[in-house]
Amino acid sequence: MGILRRIISLFSNGPAIQNLENFDMVVELHDGGIILPIVCSQHLDESDEIFSLVSTKISNYVTLAHSSEFKENYPSPTYIQIELECIKTPDQRIISELDRFENSNSGSGIKLTWRT
Repeated sequence: MGILRRIISLFSNGPAIQNLENFDMVVELHDGGIILPIVCSQHLDESDEIFSLVSTKISNYVTLAHSSEFKENYPSPTYIQIELECIKTPDQRIISELDRFENSNSGSGIKLTWRT
């Protein structure tokens, strides 16, 4: 686990995923791609609360990535990737939701990944 995620998990008292209405950060890569990380401060377990937070955050990221303001700031990225930055491997319910999203949005130009 990276040092940043370790520090966040040690000091986080709030929900695993926060700031649902905004990007946690936008990373522009040299190859023209855009990474939109979602910082997870706690384990993504199978609870209804975590499931709702993950679903809401991802849906909001997709909406924001398709907004005119985003397109104005990043007019022609070679790709857009939403990446969950996880403390450890998410529970199966979360992984299944991520797979469902990836399959149902394959034509949107946005890829979804997660890593620990």
